Amino acid sequence: MEEWRAVISYEGYYEVSSEGQVRRVGSRKTLKPNMVLGYPLVTLCVNGRQRKVGVHRLVIEAFVGPISEALEVHHKDFNRANPKLSNLEVVTVRDNHLRSAAEGRLIHKLTEQQVREIRLRRAEGDGIRSMGREYGVSHHAILDIVAKRTWAWLQ
Repeated sequence: MEEWRAVISYEGYYEVSSEGQVRRVGSRKTLKPNMVLGYPLVTLCVNGRQRKVGVHRLVIEAFVGPISEALEVHHKDFNRANPKLSNLEVVTVRDNHLRSAAEGRLIHKLTEQQVREIRLRRAEGDGIRSMGREYGVSHHAILDIVAKRTWAWLQ
């Protein structure tokens, strides 16, 4: 049975259901989400201030509690468009990547070992562009790996 709870930080304004629906308090009409990269997002507005947020995050926070930005919401069925509470769980970034990889859903040009090598070699002074050519990726990809904008979960 569908259960409704207040949206965290929007109590008195919005509610979210265990089925992944969002509505204004006192309304039966649900908000129509926009799909962005496969995720349903809704725009919440209070006092003229708008914020776009993933429905899956609203569901988890309302039913499980606030979660750290360091954690992610994992879709058990790997369907980003399914924000039902029964399909969601809170995991670390690393666990989310490992689960996706185990299902064959992550496509990486580099292995974990190669990423470790790139970071080590850069610390030893190797050039960004030459490593990019060697590993078959752009120098921007190498920069992101070194700065931990990508592969941040990998130590």
